[in-house]
Amino acid sequence: THTHTHTHTHTHTPVAQTHRCSNVSRVSVVRLRGTNGHAGLASFVEQVSGALNGALRNGTMVYLQDFCDYFYHRACAQRSVHADDLSCYFNPLFSGCAHELVPSQTSEVLEHFQDWRALPQFAAMGTFWWNAQLLQYILAPNARLEAMVRAAKSAMGFRHPILGVHVRRGDSCKLKALPGYGMPLASCKTFADFMPHIRIFSALYGVKTVYVTSDSSSVYQEVREFEGKEGLTFIHTSEDRSYYEHDWLLEMRLRMSLVDRKLVADSTLVDTLLLASCDYLILGLQSGYSRLALALGAAKKGYVPPYVSMDYPWMPRFGMSGPRPPWTQWWQDL
Repeated sequence: THTHTHTHTHTHTPVAQTHRCSNVSRVSVVRLRGTNGHAGLASFVEQVSGALNGALRNGTMVYLQDFCDYFYHRACAQRSVHADDLSCYFNPLFSGCAHELVPSQTSEVLEHFQDWRALPQFAAMGTFWWNAQLLQYILAPNARLEAMVRAAKSAMGFRHPILGVHVRRGDSCKLKALPGYGMPLASCKTFADFMPHIRIFSALYGVKTVYVTSDSSSVYQEVREFEGKEGLTFIHTSEDRSYYEHDWLLEMRLRMSLVDRKLVADSTLVDTLLLASCDYLILGLQSGYSRLALALGAAKKGYVPPYVSMDYPWMPRFGMSGPRPPWTQWWQDL
């Protein structure tokens, strides 16, 4: 048995602290107001992406506050309403100033970020490519999350080539189809609605294994009707997803501690990474969950995987994926 001990000594001097944090023109504290308790995980991550993009464009240091309720649970040891990151699931985002060293006069409150365009040196690659790189950096899984994904793949027999299907039928599909949202194509769909596209992918690419993920247990029951037919094998989680099915939005119930936050966070993140690792995708891009999966899959593969959107084209964030302009300019950038 060999034991190796490495001791690293770091000297923190006032000079070093001054160098990193005293230049108030280059430090911004960004409160992600409007996310915590009001938006889902994907919307939160898209806002973090916007904040990071703005910091890169303006040459500033960014410090984030008001994290998503998904990350306030027993497995996230560093949780705090004042200082937190996503390191209980992902690699650390920043190595900038400590919270107590950030000058208070530099704080600014930003509710929504409109800075989605690529930096000038990457403009030729397009808006989708640039946003995919940002999301891949933000959501780089740590060893714990990678182990969870491997365990899920092993349990369900996840094998390539594989087609990923996301069926949104939980708390928000009815809400987004209301007239006030202006997204009539974002209606709740049955699994049978996806089968024609599944057959096309199978015929074109010879894929026979289909990974199905949904926020509704009833979708998994509908899948049984097609199991063992047409040479297709359907796989999905065996976890109970009934906690998604409620008239109240999931984020509201998370805030009220009516749902186990760790259970929701674990299942959502594992499902997202499983979907992103699929070779082909059938999605609904009005859903931030689908947008994350497409972007992460493209960034990891180095190309946009063959996919179908059951409702709207890709957009950088929710609210821009409806039938109104300027969705066409985003589609052209893809």
